[in-house]
Amino acid sequence: MLDTWEAEHQVLISQLEEQEKHALQTKVKVLEERYQEMLKSRKVVHDMKNHILALKNYDQEQNWPGLHEYLNELSNDMLEYNFHVWTGNHMLDMILNQKEKDAQNQNTVMQIDTEVFSTLPFTDREIISLFGNLLDNALEACEKINDKERWIKIKIKKKNLLLYIEIANALEEMPKQIQKEFVSNKKDNGLHGYGMKNIQDIVKKYDGIFEYKVYEDHLIFMISIYNN
Repeated sequence: MLDTWEAEHQVLISQLEEQEKHALQTKVKVLEERYQEMLKSRKVVHDMKNHILALKNYDQEQNWPGLHEYLNELSNDMLEYNFHVWTGNHMLDMILNQKEKDAQNQNTVMQIDTEVFSTLPFTDREIISLFGNLLDNALEACEKINDKERWIKIKIKKKNLLLYIEIANALEEMPKQIQKEFVSNKKDNGLHGYGMKNIQDIVKKYDGIFEYKVYEDHLIFMISIYNN
């Protein structure tokens, strides 16, 4: 019995470490992409190449505490350049800015309707997992559309003590569903399933409500969470 508990405990620790690693690597990727944009605009930050090399070195050595500390020091300086403040949360704003650029690159109209919040209930890792997965799924769905408008609408609002998140996107075709769970058409559909499960786990952690509605030509995800 004890051996079984220890095995399950090790699996849980490994899963948490993998999620933390993925969150940090995502943050490195976003910062590196922002640096490339800065180069294109001819507004080069001194020593930025050395910063990118340092980030990659932390990643290769799997020095996650060191990487996390370095990212925190570097992020604020980079975010000052051509950075739209959507919510006041640096991590969430970074995700929204990057996904908006991704949408532009694939000819998808992205509308963002939000406000600045004093606090949000999520950690940086949870923000990356929650919004990263939802928006990546929306971008993937729009990319499949060939003969009609591609669009994504994001609404993040607070009413009284309730945080309301709504993400809607156009669809080329109705998604496959089995027992109310989405089935991916991607080859790595196991990973896609983990993405949806991570979203649901985060919402459940904060005693929130996760709902979705599927229409003929669009899909809406709705999340309601208590946020004091």
